[in-house]
Amino acid sequence: MKRFVMFVLVTFGVLLTGCTRIETGEVGVRVGFDKQIQSGELRSWRKPSLAYSPVQSDIKSIYKLLGGSLNPPVWLEFQQDVDIVTGPVADTSDFRVYYTSSSFGPRKTNYALATSGGAAPYPNSYYEMGVPAPTGAPTLSASGGTSPTETRAYIYTFVSQFGSVLEESAPSPAATVTCNTSGSTVLVNGFSAPPAGNYNFVYKRIYRSVTGASTNNYQLVAQIPIATASYNDSMSVTALGQVLPSLYYTPPPSTLQGIVAMPNGILAGFTGNQVWFCEPYLPHAWPSSYMLTTEYPIVGLGVFGSTLFVGTTKNPYLITGTTPSAMSQEKLPITQPCVAKRSIVSDQYGVLYSSPNGLISISSAGQEIATSALFTRDEWQAINPNSIIGCIYN
Repeated sequence: MKRFVMFVLVTFGVLLTGCTRIETGEVGVRVGFDKQIQSGELRSWRKPSLAYSPVQSDIKSIYKLLGGSLNPPVWLEFQQDVDIVTGPVADTSDFRVYYTSSSFGPRKTNYALATSGGAAPYPNSYYEMGVPAPTGAPTLSASGGTSPTETRAYIYTFVSQFGSVLEESAPSPAATVTCNTSGSTVLVNGFSAPPAGNYNFVYKRIYRSVTGASTNNYQLVAQIPIATASYNDSMSVTALGQVLPSLYYTPPPSTLQGIVAMPNGILAGFTGNQVWFCEPYLPHAWPSSYMLTTEYPIVGLGVFGSTLFVGTTKNPYLITGTTPSAMSQEKLPITQPCVAKRSIVSDQYGVLYSSPNGLISISSAGQEIATSALFTRDEWQAINPNSIIGCIYN
């Protein structure tokens, strides 16, 4: 297996490779080529054109956010190292993206939010990625009805809105009340206030316990506006709604970074030596039970097929699986630390990244130093491998 490898040594102003010229600065970003060599012919390249002129200075990350046929695309720009992925949810009009950085907590935005201020730099606005759970149990009081009595437990959740999607938190602590089985009314109030932050809370959902012959579940009583202070529950058990789906949903860690998209609606990110996964197709929910750890601090992530590459400060890891509850982790025997998070790039074979000894190739066929025939270790160190930014061209 052979690959054509192109890497860029990062400086300010003009960045040069063997056949590529990339200009940056106040005039924006232009990409062009000095020459094109084909077998037996000489062709000219089209003149470079301006793709985007950043509004801010010292931009480290940009992303082209599409707006569909009715809206022009806009460029998101950041002065930090930011990783951005498209939302793994059914989306034909919102154009959602999710992004992380070591400089701020996990965030999400869509076209409407990103352009809500009307002018660059974009994004103009965002929401926090997760939905925090209520911290306090509800207050309960029962009245009316006929015996016999039963003991019920009540919980509630917060619901936020992101475009056309409603996202639900994990439940509050439970409270119990003894009431008559038939005709009783339970007053539910004493809800805790939603936490501060950019969450766009719109509803509370109230659930109550239902005990069957072999199961114990919480089923939906009502969805009420977030500002509503109380609710009277007089519903019969047969009129209750869905079973609570979000028992183990938690927001991602506030230090989550390096977000990547895997198949089957799974997003992955890392913090410290922990790898986190979201609930499939629910990028606001990151159950802690899905988290895996590595022996060494994580530098960055990459994806090929259904495999997650984990670059660390020592040995790389591969995590494979189609669902976050059944991921399999393998520590690779090659001791090649990842020295540049932004050097990690995926191609049709696997992942490439920069190590102290050269450009490392990780694929299902094995692991190797892809540049061993081109650079000695000393020659590789001389070009500052910590500064390499990886990208796939053509």
